[in-house]
Amino acid sequence: MLRQGEDENERTRQRKNQDTVYAGIFGGRRSFSAHAGGGKAIDTCKVLAHSTNRPFFTFPTIASTCASCTSLGIVYHPDGSLREYSFSKIPPNHIFINTQIIAEAPDIYLWAGMGDTMVKHYECTISSRNDIPAHSDAMGIALSSMCAIPIMRWGEKALADCQAQKKNGHLHGEVVSYGILVMLTIDKQYAERDTLYKFSRSIGLPTRLQISMPKQKIWQKSQLRHWRVLM
Repeated sequence: MLRQGEDENERTRQRKNQDTVYAGIFGGRRSFSAHAGGGKAIDTCKVLAHSTNRPFFTFPTIASTCASCTSLGIVYHPDGSLREYSFSKIPPNHIFINTQIIAEAPDIYLWAGMGDTMVKHYECTISSRNDIPAHSDAMGIALSSMCAIPIMRWGEKALADCQAQKKNGHLHGEVVSYGILVMLTIDKQYAERDTLYKFSRSIGLPTRLQISMPKQKIWQKSQLRHWRVLM
């Protein structure tokens, strides 16, 4: 059955995309699937696991969505827009959470995840008002409060700590991109160094070492002019 605004060609493309992912996950004789990534990646694999009645495990890499721990799946169009919800009562068999990976992800995902978690709390408490929830629903309501209260209490500090970690630390590519400028200077490849220097500046890679050093005492004046650009 075609949905409003959906033609047969689009439906065919959707089916091909699903078949491609299906073959990648369940090719050969795999009896379960392991899904790592963010919301869209996990949702895509989750829907396929549901449709083939296979157990699945999730490995979230960011904290901004609840895809890794819910039974609900979302199906997207090829352009990334929402196509439909896929409802199921089967959650992941197990969720593997590496807190270091979550903490080292861009802080915007932690920031967005705290907002999403607070929304879940108020959604379920308001929608269940005056109801007598079943056991599993009551557990979900209780868990939403258990998540929301610590966020209100420590969320601001957690986000600040995550941002400070990013500011105080440096990615491997940052460090070595500056190191190669130093190496080219030591090797006296000044023209090549200057070319790479301009490129690094154009994309925001580090080009200067921001520390205080007694330059004149370390290098002779004849050498200093080649190093000044990197200091």
